Formats: sequence, structure tokens, C-alpha cells
Amino acid sequence: MQVEVYLNDADDAPRWTLEFAAIPRVGEYVALDAGGLAMYYDVVEVWYRQVATGSMQACIGVKLDD
Repeated sequence: MQVEVYLNDADDAPRWTLEFAAIPRVGEYVALDAGGLAMYYDVVEVWYRQVATGSMQACIGVKLDD
């Protein structure tokens, strides 16, 4: 399932569109490869938006976990 990932509220477009087996839930984290290092992002928000075809697109908001 494709999920759009937004890094902050100011993002008008997703930072990434990633493939997940299941939609991450609030409180979980996403680890992304950043050139051999893993960057960990906390999932802080989950929502769905309607696309032009009428189907729903899953979206998550994340914040970098220092």
C-alpha cells in the first residue's frame, strides 16, 4: 500500500511516497536509509485524503527522532 509521508505541517506535497505492508500507526516509527545510516521518524499523525479518482490516499505525518 502506498503511503504519502509528510515531514511537517508546512509541506504542501509529500516528502516521500513509500510502500508499506500496513499503514504505520501513531506512536510507531519509520526508519529510512540515509546513505548507509538509518534516520528514525516518529509517526505523529495519520489521515486519509480523497484523490481525483474518488479513492482514498493514506498519509502520515512524521517528525525526526533525534
